[in-house]
Amino acid sequence: MLMPIGDDNSALKERPYITWALITAHVLVWIVFQQMNGEGYFTYAY
Repeated sequence: MLMPIGDDNSALKERPYITWALITAHVLVWIVFQQMNGEGYFTYAY
């Protein structure tokens, strides 16, 4: 399997705001679930 190490998207001038927003939302939800129970059940359940 080959993995690309780069991509030439010189025509794109926009920032990936949607991707950043999704990553931020996921991190915030993870933090909320971590804060809900102090014993770490959410983390250790997997």
